[in-house]
Amino acid sequence: KVDQRQAEAKLRNDKKRMERKQDDAKAIARKQRDRENYFLGASLRKLTEALGLFPQNDELHKLTSLIECTRLLRALIDKEHIDTPRYEKILNQSSEGRIFAQLVQEILEDPRNPFRNKQS
Repeated sequence: KVDQRQAEAKLRNDKKRMERKQDDAKAIARKQRDRENYFLGASLRKLTEALGLFPQNDELHKLTSLIECTRLLRALIDKEHIDTPRYEKILNQSSEGRIFAQLVQEILEDPRNPFRNKQS
């Protein structure tokens, strides 16, 4: 009986240990996702403020406005066969384009960037 109780206690302890390891892995994954989300939010805020995009809107409306603009642009490119390289060149040559490129570079090189190791 003593051996049986010890074996059962060992199984319970092993089971608890495995559950803690699983919880730790979930916590680590959740923390990584939180770091990524915070960084993305801060990056969005930095870009929209620096470029003066949608100044009257709060952050959530800025995000949804950007998504709507992207959807519209995608539809125009697909339906109207717009020469996007030509317009990208115009955008990149403007002062706003240079500011945008500099901000993007700063964001990519930021030591807090949780995506740095994933980029290649």
